[in-house]
Amino acid sequence: GVPRGASHRGSSGVSGLSQWSGGSTPGLSDLCRERVRRSGCRGGAVAMEKIPTLFLRDETPRGHPVIDAVTPGCEWVLAGEGVATAKLDGVNVQVRRDEVMATLWKRRKPPEGVAYSRASYVPCDRFDPTDQWLFAAYDASVPDTPGLYEAVGPSLQGNPHRFRQSWLYSIDRPSHMRDVPRTFGGVRAWLSLTPRFPLWDPPGILEVPIEGVVFVHPDGRLAKIKRRDFGLPWPVAP
Repeated sequence: GVPRGASHRGSSGVSGLSQWSGGSTPGLSDLCRERVRRSGCRGGAVAMEKIPTLFLRDETPRGHPVIDAVTPGCEWVLAGEGVATAKLDGVNVQVRRDEVMATLWKRRKPPEGVAYSRASYVPCDRFDPTDQWLFAAYDASVPDTPGLYEAVGPSLQGNPHRFRQSWLYSIDRPSHMRDVPRTFGGVRAWLSLTPRFPLWDPPGILEVPIEGVVFVHPDGRLAKIKRRDFGLPWPVAP
């Protein structure tokens, strides 16, 4: 049998990411794993670092929309540094691998009153019904590379992208999107047009609506912005 939390070692290396826009960011996977290693915590769980939102929020109105002021530390995005990648709305998971097998980990929601930045990863259990769709996504993708992934598919997060099957989308080795604006008004206008991103979804390519954008710097820094941050609806109608 398969040990609890273990995943079958795959050989196809399918990670679900499209090479439509210029490939992946060299070395970013190693940088992300180093961030996870530095923020490790006890008890088998691994602390995760929250990706900062590109713009500051107005905490007064409902929904806390962003305002036209860059979050300190994210100025590199407006300076044109790094690349833009698609942000998908799924379940955040981590794949680890040793000399024997791969293991699948999921993000655990922190207890009430604990900051989201203190969320951590805990092992998935192949025999736990609540983890079955995460393993379905893994088994359909069999990634060869450890790292961070977004599990997406018909039975995950309400499937806002309308995928036909479950799979893993690489977070730390994503595909690039060209011509994404780098200003407050520009990003908002671009997201309001409901941009679609072509991804492999057997039996072919599927152009999916995206939840937002993650900007990735060559040194491993990240910044994100979502439709909801601007008060734009998500999910979007078919």
